[in-house]
Amino acid sequence: WEAHTASVTAVSFAEDGKLLLSGGDDHRVKVWDAAGKLLTELKGHTGSVRSVSMKAGGRWAVTASADGTVKLW
Repeated sequence: WEAHTASVTAVSFAEDGKLLLSGGDDHRVKVWDAAGKLLTELKGHTGSVRSVSMKAGGRWAVTASADGTVKLW
């Protein structure tokens, strides 16, 4: 696994179990497949990511950060 560069603070699986979303103190959100391969990294928060959630089989993600923002991806 390609780790976050700081503590992981939030994790969520898609409903079908095929994707995993992680957020961390490094301000990053990462999307993984169930085997642990990094698929993409979502950049945009300027503070620690505190909450992540995936919906619609991984088509949508929502994240919340200590920077005061909520993002829909």
